[in-house]
Amino acid sequence: MLPFRKPFIVAALLFGMVCGGLAGYLVARFSGLPDVRKLEEYAPPVSTKVYSADGRLIGEFFQEKRELLNYDQIPKYAVKAVIAVEDSRFYRHRGVRALSLLRALAADIRARRIVQGGSTITQQLAKTLFLTSEKTLSRKIREMALALLLELKYTKQELLTMYFNQIYFGSGAYGIESAARVYFGKGAKDLTLAECALMGAIPRAPSLYSPINNMAKARERRAFVLARMRAEGYITSEERAKADVEPITLAPTRRTEQAAWFLEMVRQWLEQQYGSTGIYRLGLEVRTTLDYEMQLAAQRAVESGVRELEARIKKRRGNPEGLQLQAALVAVEPATGDIKALVGGTDFKQSQFNRAVQAKRQPGSAFKPILYLAALETGYTPATRLIDSPIEVDDPAFPGGWKPVNYQRRFFGPVSLRHALADSLNVASVKLFLDVGSRRVIDSARRLGITSDLHPFPSLVLGGSEVTLLELTSAYSAFPNRGMLARPAFIRTVRARDGTVDENRPSLTEAATTQNAFLMTSLLRSVVEVGTGKIAQKVGKPVAAKTGTTDDYSDAWFVGFSPRLATGVWVGYDVKKSLGEGETGAKAAGPIWTGFMTDALGASEAAEFEKPDGISEIEIDSGTGLLPDPKCGVAAAEYFRDGTAPTRSCKTMLDSRR
Repeated sequence: MLPFRKPFIVAALLFGMVCGGLAGYLVARFSGLPDVRKLEEYAPPVSTKVYSADGRLIGEFFQEKRELLNYDQIPKYAVKAVIAVEDSRFYRHRGVRALSLLRALAADIRARRIVQGGSTITQQLAKTLFLTSEKTLSRKIREMALALLLELKYTKQELLTMYFNQIYFGSGAYGIESAARVYFGKGAKDLTLAECALMGAIPRAPSLYSPINNMAKARERRAFVLARMRAEGYITSEERAKADVEPITLAPTRRTEQAAWFLEMVRQWLEQQYGSTGIYRLGLEVRTTLDYEMQLAAQRAVESGVRELEARIKKRRGNPEGLQLQAALVAVEPATGDIKALVGGTDFKQSQFNRAVQAKRQPGSAFKPILYLAALETGYTPATRLIDSPIEVDDPAFPGGWKPVNYQRRFFGPVSLRHALADSLNVASVKLFLDVGSRRVIDSARRLGITSDLHPFPSLVLGGSEVTLLELTSAYSAFPNRGMLARPAFIRTVRARDGTVDENRPSLTEAATTQNAFLMTSLLRSVVEVGTGKIAQKVGKPVAAKTGTTDDYSDAWFVGFSPRLATGVWVGYDVKKSLGEGETGAKAAGPIWTGFMTDALGASEAAEFEKPDGISEIEIDSGTGLLPDPKCGVAAAEYFRDGTAPTRSCKTMLDSRR
């Protein structure tokens, strides 16, 4: 035997003994390793994406932000970048690099803790899929064993596919597709060489090398990756030089706060329907009813209106209690019930309470249209005379008796139903309630979708019972929709990863006859044309609306509609506190409503409210509501349901008074 062979044989025997011992240890110690064959059903958590009605991505729900790609969808430069910097011998080993591993193990054993990595791409994948991040020798050996099993079961291409879909890239992004969208606002297939190099740089230490966290470190690490790619022959010197000076241009942060309350409403609904697993793991695609441009207009209108009101409050008396002024807006498409825009407050980060949907507040005179609909249903017409004069009524809300007064602090005597609503006369409305009856008023409210508790007392017609903004806005939406109430909806379809689709279809019920719905629309148009809602004339298109103000100015409402869009606005504090003398629905909430509707309707053609069959327009005497005569007052046009128009002349009334 040649002398030089003896040390070689001894070394080989020792290496064999170490490997055999290690193998025996692995079998004995780790016979309970996870079954890597389960990866054939590989389905990591995928985020749920939420889209506006026109297909724009407005939000995502995830525990791990991830989108899955096939191997041929992964950029080749990204594959080369990761291999160059993490595992240059990836295609030549079977899961573990023996020499690198022995060096790392020796260092770890000396330190009695993990001080060196030495992990291959396959080991990194094994740790991510099956193990924790604890730094122990036991975990490291399990990682090695799993890497060997993975290499036996899967091809290199399959391992790379799992790696690029699984690995964490920082900033909440798991997998290269999500990382590309988070950092650069585009899909992985569109990444440049420089961007791919950055993708290869981040996984080693995401918090350190993320360009969002540390741009300088990200550039430094990218340069190292490019150098390694050049050393491995993956790119030319020219490509390296060009990529090295390419600026790192990050994608702008998506302003999901514009629809924050809407998205939270979607999230809660999805959790009820699909559970947390469905939201955070199954990769649902949710198409909502939100109109993105209308949502932006709603946010602008609320911000502007609140800013102006706060300036008035500060100028008048300040805000010594430090309360946050709040406002809410909701816009609904009458034909479908689709919520097109929703703002639930002034700052979602400070308060996630959704004042458009969850807050119940007294609506003031914004509740009156429900009374007036009930009156039309019992035989009243827009020309019917009411007597606006002093009255005292019994109402449990006012112990000792209640004497309602008008905002104008005077009485108007005989007035038409139209005049009483246009000028929001409280006393005439209370008398109307007493004649119509609480049962009919509450029945009308229920048919219009009001589900909140309503007390059967006279103060109900002045907003004595609390409702939500969405309830009241939805109720108004039945008037331009020919009396049909569409149940409010904010989700259209939910598509699962397997292609199945759950669809929510519009649900409509008859809340009023077509004729009475038109008459209510006509009455509410008078509120805008000559009454308390004149500010809405600034919209420049046919609209109808009603204002609402509580006695102490703590709640300001403005609710109304065009033929195709119903919108409600509420302004106030979360606690019952006055906005200040004179801060009515028209003054405090009206500018928000008008600003939003102006933007939302935009340059669209001015749609008119269509008069249905069964409605006649005739001339009446404006002073009596009877047929006109030259000897009476001024004649004016008025709408009537067929068969309800006056048959007597105003002259007969004059003659009877003589």
